[in-house]
Amino acid sequence: MSKAMRERTKGVRRVSFGTDATLTVHQLFENAAGPLPISSGTFHTDGGAFLLSVSGSGYRATANGAGSVAFDIYIDGNYYGWSQVCSNNTESHVATVPVTLLIQDLGAGDHVLTLDAEDLTTTDENDLFNATAEEYVIPGTVS
Repeated sequence: MSKAMRERTKGVRRVSFGTDATLTVHQLFENAAGPLPISSGTFHTDGGAFLLSVSGSGYRATANGAGSVAFDIYIDGNYYGWSQVCSNNTESHVATVPVTLLIQDLGAGDHVLTLDAEDLTTTDENDLFNATAEEYVIPGTVS
């Protein structure tokens, strides 16, 4: 791929497929330390098909007992899904199951991703979070 076909600035990579179609990749979180909630910087979309991949960790405090460790995923304050795992232990950090969400109603514009712990889940500076967004824009498909 030629340098002219790639553009990389501040965690954003845009790739042309030799047509007017483009793929833009946003690295929203890369091993971002907790605690939750955390929010990304503003990222821009052009209204194309949008895939969001998210992973992270957390734990259950002794007082809450064993159970689900989970966090919710929001864009612009709107709920889109969650990442979770069941933990049989307390006070032990566990990775949640990574998720990839197809988001069809995001629309063009500037956006902010926020991750927030669910009730009974605890996060601290030892928990890490990753989020990568991929937007596919094909001419004639974006309104």
